[in-house]
Amino acid sequence: MVSEQNTATSSSSSRGPQVSQLSTNNSKALLPLKLEPTAKLDHNNFFLWRQQVHAAIKGNRLSNFIDPSKSSHVSKNPDGSVNDDYLDWEQHDQILLCWLLSSISQEILPHLVGCTTSFQAWIVVEKFFSSKSRANLMQFKLQLQTLKKRGSSMTEYLLKKKSIIDALSYTV
Repeated sequence: MVSEQNTATSSSSSRGPQVSQLSTNNSKALLPLKLEPTAKLDHNNFFLWRQQVHAAIKGNRLSNFIDPSKSSHVSKNPDGSVNDDYLDWEQHDQILLCWLLSSISQEILPHLVGCTTSFQAWIVVEKFFSSKSRANLMQFKLQLQTLKKRGSSMTEYLLKKKSIIDALSYTV
């Protein structure tokens, strides 16, 4: 079952996901999931995209859709009738799937053709970028070892170093 919870609408800006309405567990009413990540997923921003999207999903109490160990859903009741809880779950899953797909660039979307649940889409994206990251593991290590400050500010240098370390920590 799905309950609704409203939150104040943030003004549109380029500083983080905008949340105007959210849907979670325990009522039949359903509001569309309205979140706008600042950047669509492409080949160069997986870590930024993942952090924004994961925070939005968790903040809206929708983690059970991308982590099946957190929920169970049965489509039929013991008497063979359709389980209303399953229909609610399926509806919310499809809204989340639609939102996830809309947060992904045209160059990545073909990899998600055939995904019918938000969990499937999440796993495809995770596998695609983790295998890509593993293939680049040596490159990240070399970048970290050879990174020089040169003419950049200390902040720029440390941010670049942190982004390489983040990439390394995700691949290991």
